[in-house]
Amino acid sequence: MLKKLFVFSIGPVFSALIGIVSTPLTSWLVAPSEFALASMFSLFVSLSNASISLGMEHAFAREYNLASDKLRLFNNIVLLPYIGSIILSLLLMLNYHYITSALFGYPSLLLTILLIICIVLSVINCFFSNLLRMQERARSYSSRIIIYKLIHFVSLILILLFFKRSGESIIIASVIAEIANSTLLLSANPSFAKLTLENIDLKLIKKCLKYGLPMVPTFLLTWAFNSMDKVMLRSFASYRELGVYAASFKFVSALTILQTAFSSYWLPTSYRWHEEGVSPSKYGKVSNAISVLLFFLAGIVVILRFFISWLLSPDYSEASRISIFLIFPPILTTISYTTISGIDFKRKTYLHIIIAGVSAGTNFILNWFLIPSYGALGAAAATSISATVLFWMRTLISRRLWWPFPLKLYIVNIMLLYVMVLVASTQVGLVFELLVLFFIIGYNAKEIKALFRVIIKVFGQRVKSEKKGVSYD
Repeated sequence: MLKKLFVFSIGPVFSALIGIVSTPLTSWLVAPSEFALASMFSLFVSLSNASISLGMEHAFAREYNLASDKLRLFNNIVLLPYIGSIILSLLLMLNYHYITSALFGYPSLLLTILLIICIVLSVINCFFSNLLRMQERARSYSSRIIIYKLIHFVSLILILLFFKRSGESIIIASVIAEIANSTLLLSANPSFAKLTLENIDLKLIKKCLKYGLPMVPTFLLTWAFNSMDKVMLRSFASYRELGVYAASFKFVSALTILQTAFSSYWLPTSYRWHEEGVSPSKYGKVSNAISVLLFFLAGIVVILRFFISWLLSPDYSEASRISIFLIFPPILTTISYTTISGIDFKRKTYLHIIIAGVSAGTNFILNWFLIPSYGALGAAAATSISATVLFWMRTLISRRLWWPFPLKLYIVNIMLLYVMVLVASTQVGLVFELLVLFFIIGYNAKEIKALFRVIIKVFGQRVKSEKKGVSYD
C-alpha cells in the first residue's frame, strides 16, 4: 500500500518545495495587492471548473473499476464538461468588461483571454489527471507534477525579473505552466485524447449525471467554503490584506503535500478495495496512520513558523502568525478522505450538499464577524473552525452509514493541536509549544512506532523490487 503512496507523494513533495522557494522570491518582487489579483484569478478559474465539470469526474471515479471499456466511459464523461467550457468562454468574451471589473477592479481583455485559456485547460487537466489516478500510474502522475512545477517556477521568475512585476505577470506564468501541464497529460494517454463520437452513449451519460449532478451544489458550496475568506477579505478589508493572506496559504503547502498525494492514491484505492470486499477495519488503520503523521507534521510547522518572517518581504510580516491557523484545513480534509467513504459507497451523494452547506454557512458567519475586526487573522481563524465542523460532519455521518471509526484519536489530537496553535498565537514561548508537541508524540507513540515499522519495511521491499526491475507506474 505505502509503495504506491510513496511514489504518488514524490510529485507533491517537489511541488511544495518549489512553492516554499517561489513564495519568498515572489514576495520580494511583487506587492501584496498584486499577489491578491492573482489569487482572485485562481478563485474564478476554480469556480468555473466546479460549475462546468457537472460532478462527472466523481462519476468517472465511481464507475471506472466497473467499466469494461474505459475509453468509452471516458468519452462520455468528458463530453458535457467540454461543451460547458466552450459556452462559458463565449459568455466571458461577450461580458468581459463587467466580469473583469468585478474581479480585478478594472476591465481587461488580456485577463479575459487568460481566463478563457485556463478554464478550457482546467477541464482537460481535471479529467486527464483523474485518469492517471484511476490507472494508478504513480510514476507518470508524479513526474508530470515535477515538470509542470519547474516550468511554472522558471516562467514566473523570468517574467518577474525581466518584464513587469505585477499580478498579471504571475497569471501569465501560471497560464504557460497550465499549457505545459495539459500537453503532458494528453501525451500520457494519447488514445484518450481523441473524442470518439461513435462511443457516445446517452444512457451512460444519464447514469453518470445521476451520480455526478448532486455533487455540483456540493462543489459550489465547497468552493464557497474554500474561497469565502478571500472574497470577504476583498470586500471588508483590502487587497493588501488579501495578498498577505494568500501568501500565508502558500506556506501551508508543506501540509498539502500529503493531502494531494494521499487523495491521488486513496481515491482509486478505496473504490477498488470496496469492490474487492476489503474489511472496513483496514480503512480504519489507514485513517489512524495518516492522522498521526499529519498531526505530528502540523506541530513541526507551528514551531518552525518563524522562518516565514525571515524569508518573506517585510510587507508580508503578518504571514507567520496567520499561517499557523491555516494548518487545520489541509490536515482535517486529508483525514476526512478516509472517514467519508461511507457516504460515497452508499451513494448518498445528497448528504455532501448538506455537509458543504453547513460548513460554508459557518464559514460565512464567522468571517462576517471576525474579518472587520481582525482582518486576515480573523479570516484564518474562521477557516480553521469551519474546517473542523466540516471534518466532524463528514466523519459522523459516514460513520452512521457504514463503519464506526474510533473517534478518540481524532478528538484528542485536534484538541491538542488547537491548544498548540493558540499558545503560539499568543507568543507565550517556544517551551510551551514544545511541551504540547511532546504530548502529541507521547499520546500517539504506539501509532507512530507502528507507522515507522511499516515505512522501514516498505523501503526494504522497494529496494528489493527495484533490483528486480519492478515498475511503480
